[in-house]
Amino acid sequence: METPFAEPSALVAYLGSTLSLDRAAMLLAHASDIIRGVARQQLHLVEDDTVTLDPLGQVVLLPELPVLAVSSVDVLVNGMWSPFAGRWVWSATGTVRAVPSHWWPTTPRSVRVTYDHGYDPIPSDLATVCVSLAARLAVNPVHLQQQTVGGVQVRFAPSAAGEGGVLDDVEQAIVDRYSVAGVA
Repeated sequence: METPFAEPSALVAYLGSTLSLDRAAMLLAHASDIIRGVARQQLHLVEDDTVTLDPLGQVVLLPELPVLAVSSVDVLVNGMWSPFAGRWVWSATGTVRAVPSHWWPTTPRSVRVTYDHGYDPIPSDLATVCVSLAARLAVNPVHLQQQTVGGVQVRFAPSAAGEGGVLDDVEQAIVDRYSVAGVA
C-alpha cells in the first residue's frame, strides 16, 4: 500500500470526531489512491525508477512528473541493452532528448531511462484535497445524494463534479495541476 498524502491525526482533527487512527489511515489511503488515479501520477518521491519507452524521434516522454534527476539512458541495439553512447538532456517536465548528432534507435520500446520523480513532501494543497475527500468517504462512503428513513429525509450536497463525481470542481482543479494531460 502506498503512503497516504496526509497524516491520520489531520483527518481526525478535521472531522472533530473520535474516528480511530487506523480507520483514518485507511480512509486517507483510499483518498490518496483516488487522487493518484485521477492525476495519473504516483506523486510521491520515487528514486531510481526504470521505464522502457517508445521514442518519438529523438525524444522520450517520461510518465511521472516532476522529473528530479535522470541517472541513465540505455538503448536496445541488436536485442541487447547498453548505455546510450551519445549525449542527452532532460527537463523537469518529463522530456529526455538526444543531443543533435547523437541519435538513438527509434523502434518501439528501445529506450530505457532510470530517473527520480515526484514530491517529498507531498504539496500541501494535495494533502488538503486528500483530507477533504477522506472526510467525505468517512461520512458518506457510498456517495449518497439523498436518503429517506421514515419521515426524515436527508439531502447531501451534490457533487460539483457532476453525477457520481468524486472530487468537487476546486479539488479537481488542484489535482489537475499535478496531472499529465494525455498520458493514460
